[in-house]
Amino acid sequence: MTEGYARLYGPLAVVTVLAYFLPITDRREIDSVAEMTVNDDPIAAVATFVLVALVGCLVAATLRPATTIWLPAWIAITSGMCGVMLLQNKNALPGKVNSIGAGIIVLALGTTVLAVAHAVHLIVIRERR
Repeated sequence: MTEGYARLYGPLAVVTVLAYFLPITDRREIDSVAEMTVNDDPIAAVATFVLVALVGCLVAATLRPATTIWLPAWIAITSGMCGVMLLQNKNALPGKVNSIGAGIIVLALGTTVLAVAHAVHLIVIRERR
């Protein structure tokens, strides 16, 4: 009954991987890879680890639709962490973020909302049984 969420998680995984390499500011050299390698930012390294975990959870939810709330919960946690890390990024201050960066932040927070809705849907289904 909740297999429809799996159809959304696959494209989200692809877009999330692509968004990792896009610049979030008008300065073209600032993207997540540049912050981690050139600027030697440890927070960018943690964000990369969280992003890899998020993509892994999204792929797992695509290939095997969730029957318990754990996978949507992990998707919500990791995407929420990505969104908060992007909001707290020193290069993502108001006025410095371009439209791509704003879209990536909305994507992360939208994925969080989708995963929470999926978890609530699974809880409601379990309670009806």
